[in-house]
Amino acid sequence: MLQGKPLSLLPLQTLIYYDILYSHLYFIVTAVLYIYKSTILTYPPNTISLECAGLAFFIFLQYFRLFIGIVGNKAEGPGVMIHFLVLTIPSIFGGVFFIALQLYVLIADRVMNIIFLIISSIEFILGIVVVIRFKKAESTR
Repeated sequence: MLQGKPLSLLPLQTLIYYDILYSHLYFIVTAVLYIYKSTILTYPPNTISLECAGLAFFIFLQYFRLFIGIVGNKAEGPGVMIHFLVLTIPSIFGGVFFIALQLYVLIADRVMNIIFLIISSIEFILGIVVVIRFKKAESTR
């Protein structure tokens, strides 16, 4: 860590914190929606299990990405923040899948995923700003 003024962004750290809380809500609501859809709607064989497996992978990716974002922002490490940005891209693709490419998409799915995509996009932009700040501080050191 460099001495002097902190380079990490408080808005990014706050957004990641609230994204963790939103992720809990997102995954609970999405799991309940899958239970609802599997009982009310008819799925082709193995489709619901593949979508649930995709959700489980998405959960793992999301929490891993947010953990890396917290560590990278607090430690002021540009390399860790670059990993955060790289993991944000497949996370955004996961959100697009759950908003547009599921077999059945309910209004609740759309709302939850639009909120997720907005939060992830803002985190991506702030992550780029943080990496630039960290690199600039490294070069002046």
